[in-house]
Amino acid sequence: CYSSIVSLMSPLIAEERFCETENEERKNWCKADFDKSFRQNLHLLKSDIFLIDFLEERFPIMPYKGSCFTFSPITCQSACVEEVCKRDEQVDIENRKELWKRSCIALINYLGKHIDSQQIVLVKMKLAEQYGDYAERRYYENVEEIRKINKILDEYYAFFEERFPGVKVIDCCHGMYFYTDKDFRFGCVPWHLNENFYVYHAQQIERLFAD
Repeated sequence: CYSSIVSLMSPLIAEERFCETENEERKNWCKADFDKSFRQNLHLLKSDIFLIDFLEERFPIMPYKGSCFTFSPITCQSACVEEVCKRDEQVDIENRKELWKRSCIALINYLGKHIDSQQIVLVKMKLAEQYGDYAERRYYENVEEIRKINKILDEYYAFFEERFPGVKVIDCCHGMYFYTDKDFRFGCVPWHLNENFYVYHAQQIERLFAD
C-alpha cells in the first residue's frame, strides 16, 4: 500500500480520473489511496498477522477538497494529480506532524475495534543510509535528507508504540544487513534493502509468533 496514515484516515476522494495508468496493479494502489478502501476492507482480513510500517510517511501529503492524499510515485503519474499539486501547496512539516498524530490515534482506535492487538506487528522500517554489497558500502549522496526522514519516522514509531499497548514490535533497521543492494532488482534506492535483510526480517516475525 502506497498510502500515508493521514490519507488512509481522511474522507473518500471520488476522482477516478486521478488513477490514470495502464498498469493494473499501480492503478489499484492509486485507487486505494483515494477511495480509502482500507477501512472498508479491514474486516475481511483473513491473516492472523497484521503488519504495519510507516515508510510511506516519507511522501508529501496533499490536501484536496476537505481530504488528503499521498503524493507518491504511484499517485503522481496522473496528469490530473500533477495539476492539483501545481495549484495547491503540500502540508508543511510541522502541521503535518500534528495532522499525523491525530490520524494515527484515529487509526489506533479503528484497528482496536477490528483486530486483536496481539495480532499486530509494528515493523520499524526506515530508509537505508548506505548502498553496496556485504563487503563494501557507500553512503547515499543525500544521506542527510535520509537521516532527517528517519528521525521523523522514529518519532512516529514511538508515538504509535506508546499509544497502542500490546502490539508486537520489530526493529531490524540496524546492523550488518541494513543497506541497499547496489544490484537490487527493484532499484538501488534507500527504501529497498537486500535479500539477506528480508530473510532475517521474516525470521524475526516468525519468532514473535513461535510460541
